[in-house]
Amino acid sequence: MVGTSVVCRGSVECHASVVELGARGVMASGLPFLDHMLDQLTAHAQLGLSLSSSASGVQMEPEKKYPPESLVQCGSAEQLEGELTEAAGEALGAALRTMLGPLQAELPAARFLAPLDEGLAEVVLQPNVDSKVEPSLHYALAPFGSQPPAGRKFVGDLRLELLSGFWGALAKGLNATLTVVKVRGENAHHIVESSFKAFSRALRAWMDARPSSKRPRDETDSCCRRTSHERSTKETKISLTLNLDSKKSGTIATGLKTLDCLLYTSDAADEEDS
Repeated sequence: MVGTSVVCRGSVECHASVVELGARGVMASGLPFLDHMLDQLTAHAQLGLSLSSSASGVQMEPEKKYPPESLVQCGSAEQLEGELTEAAGEALGAALRTMLGPLQAELPAARFLAPLDEGLAEVVLQPNVDSKVEPSLHYALAPFGSQPPAGRKFVGDLRLELLSGFWGALAKGLNATLTVVKVRGENAHHIVESSFKAFSRALRAWMDARPSSKRPRDETDSCCRRTSHERSTKETKISLTLNLDSKKSGTIATGLKTLDCLLYTSDAADEEDS
């Protein structure tokens, strides 16, 4: 499943595409910390996301902050950063809406709480069933820590006050009711990243609730979820292979009995659902 979108906001034009079970694409929003947060969709929603923005005709580059020449039509860095953030949110939401298709309106609400060290954020996704109801956002992540007393204003290059605009624009593009709230947290980075992780997991739950997500997978399917990884130190070498879509009864052997039991339980539950 693939979704694409193009959104213009002021002097900014943003292109976004999402591919279910796809590889990580190029992220170039003009705000490197926002790019890092958007990476959570690849890790936690199993989405291949590509997002590229330009401002005043100047193309943003991956892992680099917007260049000064992109300020031509904006007049101020604050205005440009707001346009970059909101364009990215709406483009992402619209691409997701295209990917999910008309069945989105039939999906149940999805809720997820994601921790990151001491930080914990909650996200709830609800489809807009009534066409007369406008997309909406309930947002409450601030304050971002207690030092300084009012909380931090920046993480990296991102002004944290812009996040409400990002999430609101995403809800608009997705045509959904979205809740993004902090349960606890003192570290601003952890608070923000846990909210993106929670959104990604809630989104994955939405995707898994679609009838199409239960289709049988062919062994030659290019979207089959397979991977392998190795990690070595001076003392040990660990090799891992994983195939989530094999038709054959597989073996689970992590070397940790408790983890094996948990994975066997999850595998059995998946078989019952299918």
